[in-house]
Amino acid sequence: MSESTLLTGMPGGWKVETPVSEEKKKVFEEALHGLVGVHYEPIAVDYQVINGMNYMYIAKATVANASATEGLAKLHIESSPAGSPPHLMDITPIVPWQ
Repeated sequence: MSESTLLTGMPGGWKVETPVSEEKKKVFEEALHGLVGVHYEPIAVDYQVINGMNYMYIAKATVANASATEGLAKLHIESSPAGSPPHLMDITPIVPWQ
């Protein structure tokens, strides 16, 4: 795993991970469980330890249509320290789906 750290030593600092570890893929899959219409494949993740975890994933997005339209998206996922499942907060297209 290749990992680079941003804002090292700062509480709440973000860390970038690429490729995405199996642990972070599991969080991604749990948060997107039941989502239909677009398939997302995580490429990189930026994460932050606060009161729980914040994740910002960059993912390849493939729309479930006849032409399998593709693009990139940013997905914001949060998980609480209490052990509740991670939940999807937002999806933002960052490269138009063509």
